[in-house]
Amino acid sequence: MKRRDFLRALGAVPLFLGRRAWGASSSRGVGPSGALPQWYRGQMHMHSYWSDGNAFPEQAVDMYKQAGYNFLALTEHNVFANRDKWRTVTGSGGVPQDRFDAYVQAFGNEVETKTQDGVTSVRIKTYAEVKARFDASGAFLMMPGMEITQTVQGVQLHMNAMNIPEELPCAVNAAYSVSQMIGNNAAQIAAAGVAPQRYTLAVNHPFWVYCDILPQNLIDRPEIRFFEICNGGSSYAPHPDALSYTVEKFWDSVNAFRLLAGKPLLYALGTDDAHNYVPPAMNFADGFGSAWVEVRSAELTPEGITAAMHSGDFYATCGVLLEEVAFNVAERRLSVKVRAVPGVTYRILFVTTRRNFDPAVSLVESPADGAKPARTIPVYSDDIGRTVHIVEGIEASYQMTADDLYVRARIESSVPGKFTRNFYPAVQTAWTQPYTVEAMASGLTPDSEASSGISVPLNTQSRLERLSVPGAALSLTGYAADSSEPATLDTGPSRGTLLRCL
Repeated sequence: MKRRDFLRALGAVPLFLGRRAWGASSSRGVGPSGALPQWYRGQMHMHSYWSDGNAFPEQAVDMYKQAGYNFLALTEHNVFANRDKWRTVTGSGGVPQDRFDAYVQAFGNEVETKTQDGVTSVRIKTYAEVKARFDASGAFLMMPGMEITQTVQGVQLHMNAMNIPEELPCAVNAAYSVSQMIGNNAAQIAAAGVAPQRYTLAVNHPFWVYCDILPQNLIDRPEIRFFEICNGGSSYAPHPDALSYTVEKFWDSVNAFRLLAGKPLLYALGTDDAHNYVPPAMNFADGFGSAWVEVRSAELTPEGITAAMHSGDFYATCGVLLEEVAFNVAERRLSVKVRAVPGVTYRILFVTTRRNFDPAVSLVESPADGAKPARTIPVYSDDIGRTVHIVEGIEASYQMTADDLYVRARIESSVPGKFTRNFYPAVQTAWTQPYTVEAMASGLTPDSEASSGISVPLNTQSRLERLSVPGAALSLTGYAADSSEPATLDTGPSRGTLLRCL
């Protein structure tokens, strides 16, 4: 059986249906070459034997390429795949014999092994080697990446960087809050000298382990433009006193407060966070084919993809594909059309927050329960993230009112989600990015240091400038803050113990 037939039979991920060109009315911007933008499917969060995945990089990348993906980032925990790395075959922490055998069968002439004292080891190929093998101009692109994996004052903080030039320091400053550490991580990349539009930096799975990252963390950090709205869900159920606090509520809360302060929108990613590439494990939370992004770009290049994403020219999905997403600024109208599958029904929901929303935030204390850590959960007003228009069908539009801060669409199908888990969609879903007609300059304007969210010191209102980083980092945000709070830029390496993590 061919690989494509094998993947289709597994139902792991819909095979790519071909790229569609976009009309000018649908485009947030045309490419630098003047070519019409096209869809490019991408996976921005995945793991291999470089960290805690269960596949050789070539095995994992080949699965995505055969399934019709166009770009990919290997994002290993606290490591950049650019050094000599060997793993034993079988034994504790080694590569299982069946995975090694499958690797040899598929890539026999390229497999490098050595045997010492009767123990066989296999070399794990570097990012550069894997890229050289799989890149195909205009069809498939690999970009370098890394998952910054940290524990900050008892909170799990994971951040994915894509199209970075080198390994990023991951040391944790024990004095930093979560918001400060997020800012420090952003400063590390900015200090590496990459232009802001040439890379992406995302906060990962905010509800893993359970409500680890809070909206206030990203209200505090407007330089972070991306987060994961769909990533495997959570093994923990929503707190009974905070049922309205969902991943979408998280997203809407950040954007509501950001827009009131004249700060940039936060965009949403769908990712696999893949660790498992073999059934049955790959058909569950951290397996291949559970969520991805569709990016509209005139060219399949790192510059084209990352620039399109910074413009919000993409959507996240766990199964639903879109034919058109168009925002008419003059009419303040968002229009969506589904790329329909025969026999499947759809509904399109438009979500907004009005300018005069209730900013009050109540707090729910969730005590520790076995492995579940204690958390303080913010509950935001029902005014935030209101569904204002629902259409049953494959095409719909919504015209913003004068009071709408933004509008976004969620598109649901009648097909069940890949698996059942808390905070993972019950049905296949797509999410457009939020659109606004607010004057959103590339830089930000000075504003008060007073928090517009949680009033207790769960996090601090630290600014990137407080980290005393070089000017390259300041260009990421483009505003100055008046603060005497001292802080330094952490640059030390941190290896630590690698845990099984998402």
